[in-house]
Amino acid sequence: MRVLHPLDELEGPGAGAPGVALQLAATLVVADKVDAIIVGPADGDMGAAISKVATDANIPLVYVNNVPANLSELPPKQALVASNEKDSGTLETKEVCRLLKGKGNVAVMMGELQSS
Repeated sequence: MRVLHPLDELEGPGAGAPGVALQLAATLVVADKVDAIIVGPADGDMGAAISKVATDANIPLVYVNNVPANLSELPPKQALVASNEKDSGTLETKEVCRLLKGKGNVAVMMGELQSS
């Protein structure tokens, strides 16, 4: 198993930019002839580029947590594993209320808007 993190340590033209670094990382693992790629993209817009790299190499690809922008167009050997954020937020909030026995002040904070 090869873990590439943090991506800002990768070297190459434009490797400091998150999208470029992620695409470079995918290209590197393809060159290593891995059996599968698991990626948690910080930016769902990189989905099409990463999917293309994996498809061209005939390597199965699994996205985790962040929905790729090309979700409706994923090839057969590609999938997404993620939670329904609305459901998980509701469950978390209900549990906090239960633990506080319905009393107190609670702040519910939302993460980055580009994350899903």
